[in-house]
Order: sequence, then C-alpha cells, then structure tokens
Amino acid sequence: MIFALAMCGAVAATEETTGGEGGLDMDQPLSGDEATNTELDELIDPIIGVKVNYEYANDVINPGISLKDAEGKAVDFTKTYDAAFQGYKLEFLYPGASEGSKFKVIVSAPGYKTQEQEVTVGKHPTDLADPNLYANVVFNMVATDNYRLGREVTKKANELLNFGTADEVLCITTAGVTKRNGTTTEDAIEGIINQSNGLITDGQGNLLLLKKTTVDPVDFAFVVKRGNQLLLAYFYNGSLTPSYVGTISASMTDAQWTNANHKIGKDTYPVASLANAWAVGTPTDLLKAAAFHGHMCDGTISGYAITEVLLKYFPPIQETLTHSGAPADKTAYRVITIPGDSKDDAFLYILNLTPGKGGSLSGYDTSDTGATQQMVAFIRWNEALKTGTIIVLNFNRAKFQQDFFAETGLSPNPAQHDHSHDGVTQDHVHTNMYPLKLTTWLLGKLNENPEQYIDILLAKDGLTEEAYYYLLGSATDIKNPDGTVRIPAQEAAGLDLAYIAGLGLPDAVRAVPANNPVGTLTPEQMKQIGIDAANLAKEIFFNEKGIILEKDDRDLLVQTSAGYVRFNGQLTEMTMDGIFEVLGSRLSRYTLLPMHNAPWKPLYFAFTLRDADGVTMHSVYMSYDPETHQFWVGTSQDGKQVNDIGPNALNNAAKVNDLSKNVFKEGNWSNIQSIANAWRNNPPFEQLMTFLYHDHACPGVQPGFFIVDKVLTDFPLSGQENYFWIASSIYCKDDSLIYLMGISPGSGTYMSQRLLNEDLLDNNPDLPGGRDEGLLVIWDPVNNVGRAVIVTFAWPQFDLTGLTTNEARREAQIAGFVALYKNEEFARLISPIQLETTEPKYITAAEFELIKQGGGADFNSHDFLRSLPFRPLSDLIQVPGGDHQHGDGGHTHDGTGGHTPDGTGGHTHGPGGHVHTGTVGHSHTHAAAQTHSHAAPEVEAGEELSGEEKAYEVSKTQPSTENQSDVPVYAIIIGILAIGGLAAFGFLRGGFGLFGK
Repeated sequence: MIFALAMCGAVAATEETTGGEGGLDMDQPLSGDEATNTELDELIDPIIGVKVNYEYANDVINPGISLKDAEGKAVDFTKTYDAAFQGYKLEFLYPGASEGSKFKVIVSAPGYKTQEQEVTVGKHPTDLADPNLYANVVFNMVATDNYRLGREVTKKANELLNFGTADEVLCITTAGVTKRNGTTTEDAIEGIINQSNGLITDGQGNLLLLKKTTVDPVDFAFVVKRGNQLLLAYFYNGSLTPSYVGTISASMTDAQWTNANHKIGKDTYPVASLANAWAVGTPTDLLKAAAFHGHMCDGTISGYAITEVLLKYFPPIQETLTHSGAPADKTAYRVITIPGDSKDDAFLYILNLTPGKGGSLSGYDTSDTGATQQMVAFIRWNEALKTGTIIVLNFNRAKFQQDFFAETGLSPNPAQHDHSHDGVTQDHVHTNMYPLKLTTWLLGKLNENPEQYIDILLAKDGLTEEAYYYLLGSATDIKNPDGTVRIPAQEAAGLDLAYIAGLGLPDAVRAVPANNPVGTLTPEQMKQIGIDAANLAKEIFFNEKGIILEKDDRDLLVQTSAGYVRFNGQLTEMTMDGIFEVLGSRLSRYTLLPMHNAPWKPLYFAFTLRDADGVTMHSVYMSYDPETHQFWVGTSQDGKQVNDIGPNALNNAAKVNDLSKNVFKEGNWSNIQSIANAWRNNPPFEQLMTFLYHDHACPGVQPGFFIVDKVLTDFPLSGQENYFWIASSIYCKDDSLIYLMGISPGSGTYMSQRLLNEDLLDNNPDLPGGRDEGLLVIWDPVNNVGRAVIVTFAWPQFDLTGLTTNEARREAQIAGFVALYKNEEFARLISPIQLETTEPKYITAAEFELIKQGGGADFNSHDFLRSLPFRPLSDLIQVPGGDHQHGDGGHTHDGTGGHTPDGTGGHTHGPGGHVHTGTVGHSHTHAAAQTHSHAAPEVEAGEELSGEEKAYEVSKTQPSTENQSDVPVYAIIIGILAIGGLAAFGFLRGGFGLFGK
C-alpha cells in the first residue's frame, strides 16, 4: 500500500518534510551546527531509504522516524516519501561521513513497538562516481499486545454482530487507565477505532470509557442497534471469547436479564444502562458523565437536569477561587452536597466542578440539619464584593417514582425489584428489569420537560463572607490587608440546611431565559470546523516558521475544549474527528487532549509542536466564533502567532504577561501551557488523563498519584471490599484520588470535611513535618467491618534556582513529579516524597457512620479514629448465634493489605503504617478481585438458566437515595418555589435549549 502523506507542498512523486518528527525551521542548518557555503559544498550527503510495513496491512500511518549517528547524537534530516520506492528517503549532511559510516534509524508508530536498526552507508552500487552515500533498511513493525487486543476483540465482535448491517454501533470499555501486564491499555482503544474502520470514533460519541482503577480488568462491550433492538457482545478481562452474546434491550424479559447477569456479572447493569441511554439519543456529555460515574441511573440523569435549571435561571457570572490556589482553580460555582447520590458526579463532569479545585464540590453527611442526598446547594460568589447567591435545588425522586408507577404499574417492591444494598459501600444489586425500565422511562420524560422533577427549594442573595466560610470552612485565618484576622479558621459545616434557611436573606432574582434557537449544524459541518482549524494551523506554521506539520506526528499536540463546550446548544465533539482527518491526532495516541471545561466556555484549539531540542514548544492558539463562523487567532505583541510556551518562555515574566493577555487571553493560559509542558515530559497515560480531568497540571495534583499507588499496593481490595475516603486537606490532589482510586462523591465513597491546618500537621511521629491528607477506609460489606488509616504526606523539595516566575517554578516541580512517578532521576530534586499511614484500625458500621458524619459532635473524623482502640478482627465479627468468627471473616489477603490473620483472633500488621518505598506508579501485578460466571457465547439470549442464580453488584449509590422515597424536607423550608410553564430543554438528540444536541 502506498502511504499518502497529508502535507503542505506535496508533489506527485514525493512529499517532503524537514527534520523528521516535529519538523524544523526551513532555514535551520541541517547539521545542527553553523556551516559556511564552502563547508556545505564539501559535506557528503548520505541518503537512507526506509520502508515500513505494519502487522495490520490496512494501517495507514505516517511513521515517526528519527536518526542518530554512531555516538548516539541526533541527526537532522529531510524526510521524503517516494511513491515509486514506496518508502521514505532520509537525506542529510554529515561532516566526515564516509563509506562504512554507521547510523541508527528509529521508527515508531501509534499502536506499534518502537524499533531501531543500524545501517552502514556505502557507495552507489552501479555509479561509483556518485559522491553520495546510500543505505536501505526495512522495518516490519510489530503491534503492541494491547493494540493487537483492541484490533482482535473488535474483529471478533464484528463477526458476531455484523456492524455493517446495524443502524449504529457502540463500544463501552474499561481500556485506557486499566493496566494489562503492567501497561496501561490506551493502545487497545487505538485498536478499536482502527479496526472499526470509521464506525467508532471519538467524535461520534459512541466510544465510552468506564472510569476504573489501574488494577481493574480490561473489558469490552460492543452493542449494535437495529430498530428498537440492541444486541451485545461482551468480553471480560482481555479475553477474545465472549462471555455473552445476546439482547441487552430494555424490552428484554426477566429471564433474559437473569441470563445476561449470569454471563456478564456485576457490569450487566452499567453496560445495559449506558447502551439503552445511548440508543434513545441521550446527549454525549451525559453518557460520558454516566460512564465516569459507572452507570446511567436516575441520579446521574437528575444531576444533568439540575445543571439545566441552574444554568437557565442562575447562570454563571464570574469565576473565582474557592480558597487559595492556582489561577486555573477558579470556578463559577461552589457545590455543597451530601455525597452518596449519583447526581453529584454529573456536576463534576458536566460543570467541571471538581473537589480538587480548592473544594469547589464538597460535603459530608449533614442529614441531621434537614438536608437530604437529593439536595444540592450552589454558591455564586463575588470575591470583590465578598457576597454571593446561594441556590438549593432538589430532585423530587418520590414524585417521579409515583408517576412511573402510575404509567407502568411497576414499583420497587421485592417481587419486582431486588434492590439489595450492603448498607455502607453504596453498591446495589439489580436482579431484574425494574431499574433499567425506570431509567429509560425517566430519560424520555426529561426529553419532554427536563425540569419537571427539579424543585428550587430556595434561592437567596446577599450571602455574607461569614456564612460562606461557615459552610465551606477555611484551613487558615482569613485576614485583612493589615494582617488582622477577619474570619478565624474553621472546619466546614457542609450542607447545613437549617443554617442556610435561617439566614433570612432576600430572594434572588432569576434570570430570564434567552429564547435562542438551537444550532442546526450537521455532524459533517461540525467536523469541518475541526478540519478548518487544523488546516489553518498548518498554514500559520508554514507561513511564519517555515514548518510543515506532518500527519501522525507524535511531537504535535492538539488541545481542545471540544467534547465539553457547546455553542448554540450543540455538542462539539465531532470537531475532533476533523482534527484527526488532517493531522492524525487522537487521545489514544497522546496527541489530542480534550480539556475538561464547563459547557459555556469557548470552543478553542491549541496546536503545539515539541521541538527537536525537547524544550521549545511552538504553539498556535485559536478559538471559533459560532456567530461569524470565523477563527480568532492569538497574536503576541510583536505580531507572532507561533509562540514558544516551553520552560524558557515561562521563565520570562514579560513573555508570560504577553502570552496570557494577548495570545491565550480567554482565561485558559494556565490550563493549556501546564498540560502541554507536562505532556512534553511523556507522563504515563493515567497521569495525563488525570491532568485532563483536573483541567490543568500543577504540583498540587501530584500527591494523589503516590497516595493511590500506595493504597492499591498496600491495601488491595479483596472479595467485595470497597475504598472510602474522607478528605481533610482539600486541594488539587483530591481529583487524582477520585479519578484513579475508584471513588467519587456520587458513589458515596468520597466525602470532604475541611479541617484546620494546625490540626493536620505533625500528627505522625514517623513523619515530622508531614500533613494528614485524609482518612481511608477499606470496607468489608460481607462482615460489616472495615480497616481505617490516616494518610500523611510530606512534600519533596526541589532546587528552583534560576527560576524567576511562578509559571517556571510550577513547571519545574511538575516535571519533577512526572519523573518521580516514572522512577526517573530529576536533577533539581533535593529530597524525595515521604508517605505514611497510621497502623490500620478495625472499625464497626456504627463507627464508620460517625466518620462519614465528620466524627460526630465531639470529634472531627481524624480525632475520632485516633480515639478508637486497636482491636482484633475477631472482636468485631459475629456469626449467627452470637459466637465470634475468628480470622479475617473469610477473606484472603496477600500479606500486603495492612493485616495478616494469625488464626488466633489477633493480627499482625503489614506495611500499612510504613514509609512508601519501591516502584511508584507502575508496580502493580495484582488484579482487583471479581466474581463472575463466564460461559460460552450465548446467541439464544432468552434461554432459562437452571440451578442457583447469583446476584451481582452493579453500581454504587448511597442507601435510601436512588429509587427510594425522599426524606421529608426540613420543616424550616417554607414550601417549594414552583417552576411552572417552562419550555422543554430538548434533553435528547434533536431537541431544543442549552443542552439540546
């Protein structure tokens, strides 16, 4: 196959670029040293022919090629594709080259193992008068194991489901952050996309990534839609033999559901709920929010509807910091909730209100104040005026369940719906079709009117600074400019509904909703925006720098807000397919990074080329105006549109000021340059994905990587155990914990109680100067007992000599953390990270509840745990009849999880209270324990099963929330403000309003 490269200035027989990967300025000396014309005339011009074959012959990839001399020094060259030769010619000038000189050619391609070969140049075999030197080399590229898995599992699914005859195709997978044989599995995503031949792409919204930990299995679910029927092929843990092939439609019978449950296991409901939501045209951002949460349910749907009500009547006004932090931590709202209702995860994903942004989403169990998990408080804060608006919204679950019963006759009673909670971990089991039917019904109702089940309990203006910090807490004193204390440090009160209602504030004025028509751009027109952006970037690079941007260049990074932002109510992810068509940039290749953004932000694209020196970062920034259909391109004071944003530029205060005010002037300078510079250092995939979720890279997000690594290594889950985290020191690292540890506010496994700095420092005698970051519980729902530890972290120290700006200092620290996470040396490192936990203590369910309530009336959560005695497991576990059950309650541990049963009722401690050492980030070899019953493919999906059936955990949600009746609203609330006569928002595809597609 002839590889046609999409490059500027192409001619019929050859296409040329200078410098191989990344390109070079056209006027840059090719030898890497200054050379006179006389010297150039005397230089020998070696020419190396390179042919590249791929294991999958239909892969059309422009390979990355680099060249080194015998000493390992990089050699600059001109790379030309010759159609007649069906390969690439590398031409370069090299002083002293002669017959027999050796060079190393390195070839890389996404999804393939990088290869290196040594070549020896020699005279032309038939033209000895030719002064040039020649060599030829052939590379037969071998696919990575994970790329091959993605290719082959997609091929198998196509054989079973026949993608070509389907109306639409969907893939749901855990690939990406999950590891297989010690390697993250983004190459499997690349394989899925390439093997599907355009049917599954990033831009079409039919590739959903379930948020998992690195130790979870790598699973694949392929769904085809034919009319109203959905057919599923499910593959568990990297197997090419499907566990299940059959229907997954909401219309399936209970017998078919039982069969699917038996074959798939605990992911039956997540897959079924997402597939059926996708089939009815649910907006892609809600689908992705549900995949982040783990499944589609009434909670995630209600969270989506709440965001619509919020943005319609209380739109964002300005962005401010919740507490002190980096510029990129600013948000338009603060969210206070009682974690445990799935709606909270919708706020994280859709509004970009993550706990790591200074605690912009926070809360713990404050139900004793009259608040419920269906409620949420939003604060719009004006930092200049020190005042704000507080809005409390509620999902009326009781009303929607009543309406569902009235229309369908279905109710959540044991005969129709086994909704078995474990009481603490928020996991529940669906053994029949009730939850799936309920969720699908609710999606349809919210298409008619997404606001009908959302109550505005109160909306008040004039929130004072005192009230603001009472609710959110402050780790340190709030001081006046003269240094006097204005507001003392205080622990967060959380969603104290009685307090809020008793403030006596005036009613807030609702915005009058704009009656703007929804955009009508087709997917192809949206894709064209991406194509135009990429072509414009190519034109600017060539005109200004003489650089020809290569397709598939792994040194070219595209960052975009597409996929999160909307204009005229339309989703924008299809622009990413346009970018790929021109530049070959994709998330699975590390070269297209969708930046987490709120939906009202501008649609932007940043194109950054990593120079051959590894430091210079040539960047072009542009944003798209949906009104004029034109691009605005950032231009520096000296008229440049290609600007360096690398470390050297960051260390120049005048340059930083110019870039932030004139080039990246839409408020995203810190977000873009921080992630681009982190990407420059090749961080592991899970680290990069966390930066994207956090929406920027910073030193603060880094401790979370090491905490998660320690937790997964020292406290691996066994059986049905779950992690729970209550944060005490709340900053960027909390986003790392949520993204990588399998916890979240919406699942009730992440809560936060901001404590005072003075109460967090120097509590662990083994780590002087360390700060307590949070309290971890490993909860065993079978035995109703947990192990709890406090995690303490001490920051590494870096030598920041010569770095004169905050941006440069942050960049150096981020680079240092990336190196530490990869177990690489870092020249500026003075002292390493230190990380410890307290000795694990066993806790009861009642004690766990007090921890979730912030420690109760007399303690905070940390002090409460410290007050508990060390007890053997046998004292806390009882078996029927009142006898104690000795040992570990039936669980098997590997000796690294914090305790090892000694069989006598006592226990010995593992490494749970010791300094974290050893490999960081990539040392996991264990897999999360799962319970599955796999069988051969089942085409006859309705077949009855014989023998004992097994129920599986399928999702995470707080008890007495989803599919449960509301707790009565605290009596102090005087009625519910009506929202009558409101037009439908267009919840589903083709609808109207802000979130119509």
